[in-house]
Formats: sequence, C-alpha cells, structure tokens
Amino acid sequence: MKKNFWVRLKESAIVLDGAMGTMINSFDIPKGECHEYLNLVNKELISQIHREYLEAGAEIITTNTFGANRYILDYFGLGNRVAEINRCGVEILKSLPGDFYIAASIGPLTRPYEEIKKINKNTMKKAFKEQIEALLSSGVDLLKFETFSNLEELLTAVKIAKKLDSKIPISCSMVYLENGKTMFGISPVEAAGELKKAGVQIIGSNCGIGPQSIFQIIDQIISYADYTIVYPNAGRPAFSYGKFQYPATPDYFAAYTSKFLKKGVNIIGGCCGTTPAHIKKIKEVIEKEGLTKVREYKKTTKKIKVTPERITFPNEFKKRVKSEFVMTVEVDPPKTVGNVKIVNYLRKLKAKNVAGVNIADNPLG
Repeated sequence: MKKNFWVRLKESAIVLDGAMGTMINSFDIPKGECHEYLNLVNKELISQIHREYLEAGAEIITTNTFGANRYILDYFGLGNRVAEINRCGVEILKSLPGDFYIAASIGPLTRPYEEIKKINKNTMKKAFKEQIEALLSSGVDLLKFETFSNLEELLTAVKIAKKLDSKIPISCSMVYLENGKTMFGISPVEAAGELKKAGVQIIGSNCGIGPQSIFQIIDQIISYADYTIVYPNAGRPAFSYGKFQYPATPDYFAAYTSKFLKKGVNIIGGCCGTTPAHIKKIKEVIEKEGLTKVREYKKTTKKIKVTPERITFPNEFKKRVKSEFVMTVEVDPPKTVGNVKIVNYLRKLKAKNVAGVNIADNPLG
C-alpha cells in the first residue's frame, strides 16, 4: 500500500516519468493529432507507455491529459468529451499494477508560439474548472500544472484547483528560456514567489532546452519553494528525416540528476524527447547516491538579484601573452551534448603548455 504523498516526499527524492507526446510520436502517430483522444481509441498504446516508465523505476506517473481541456479539444471537434477523456486517462493508470502516484497533467490553454489571440478570462476559468473537476472526481494523487509560460494563467488555474480541493497536492512548473526568464519575461524568483503566496508547495521547471538550463536557475526556485520538481527536455531538438531528434542521452541525464540531488531537488523526471531509458538512469543515480531522506537546503528570505552583474574571472592567458610567446589551438566543438571526451583532450593540451583554445562555432559551415 502506497504512503501518503506528503509523507513519501519527505523521505527521499522521487523519480517522475518522462515524455508522453514524443513517446506517442515514436509509435508513428502523426504529429498534430490529438494525443489525448488516444485515451479513448488506443488505450493499449497509452497503457504500454505508462508501463514502460513504471518498469524503468518511475514512482510518479502522469496522465495523458496535458491538452484535455475544452479550449484545446474544440480544435479537434472533441470539446464535448472533456470529462470522458480525462477520466479515461486516469482509469488507464488505475488499471496498472503496483504502488505509484497518479499525477494529473494539466497544460496551459494558450499557446503563445502558435497563435496571438487572447483567451477570454471567463472562458479560461470555465475550461480549467471543467478539466480539473473531471480529474479530481477520478481520484488522482496530485495535480501537475506543467509547461506554463504565462504566470497569470497558471495562478488562475491554481486558484480554481484550490477552491475545488484545498488539500490536493499541487505541482507547478514553468518554462524558462535561455535568458533565464519565461516567454513573458517572468523570472524564476518572481514565479516561485507568487506561486508560494498562492499556496503551492511543489514548484519547479520543465521542458526548456535541457538539464543545463534548468540547473542554472534552480537555486532561485529552491530559495522559495517547500519542494522542487525538475523535468527537462532531452536537449534542443533538431528536425531530421521527418522526425525530431533529441541530443541529450540517458547518461547525460544521469550526470545532471546527481547535480540536481546535491542542490536538494525533490522530484526529478524528463519532458520532451526523454524515454524510459532516461528515467531508468535517473532511478539508478538516486539509488546509487543512497539518499535516505530529503537533503536539507537553507532557504533564503532575502531578495535575490535577478539582474546579471559583470563577473571578473582570473585571466592567466592575458598575463602570459604580455610576457612570453604563447601557443593556442583551435578545437572543433563536440558533435553531441556530451563533453567528457573534449574536456579530457583539453586537459592534455594544458599539460603540453598550450595557453588557450579557440572552440570554433560551426567550423564546417
């Protein structure tokens, strides 16, 4: 019998599952189809993906309901089947054996990169309420609001969820770009602060451009959140041979899992491009680290500066070039996100008294 979710969360880091959408596409389901509709017409496929994540070691499994709200489903002529699609998404998980936590996936209504029209506030409230009611009535363990860029929209959804069930655990994750802010210019500090005020205890980031980008901003979130959650994309995708290819390997995820654990992150999983192989590596690292309880992390009450300051680094090259003849070497960048091989090579160059390297950008043009 599984423990109360809050009790389990205090014990040790928890493994979340990985991508749903890109896994569905890997089974030759065309991109652009309504993935949530598969809960009704291809339950076996959705169940198989869930099972693979369970077998990989995931302890939290997410429902296939990311876009299962009336505003999105209307595009596919399915607006009148919101409750049915959401409930079926939960039932598929409940039919699987084992003790695991069911996280109800709730995505944003707006897609700022796809259209520019602004959704009416009342329409937004009704759409969120309809979906959340269906999920709660089906008996989920937590509500997982994910991939939000608009903080106002996310807070609206959270407020509705709190009214419907004030005790249900809520997780909120936003997407941050390379500049460390959302598409709407919201910083992790601003988002975490407002979500904390709204009573959200699990705050984090998902999607984005990979583990490294989330790692760079996680300190700002941890400083405000009671618990933190991260589930990055498997790097920035490239479109090749009719499919999106994601560069971040399971081993790369394993390396960042260790880093996230040392920061004190409580829930770790994967987003777009990740597979059961990535989740298995995350599980292995958590078990290897031997975490028996959540690491204590000192939260700060002071305001964190979000404006980058100029940092001065020690410059040995500048000193040497003024007094001696120096040698530099041009090095091609690695072909993947893995950098172990090139770092080892750079160490050899340093041992040979090479003063600096130029890592060429797109050397083959």
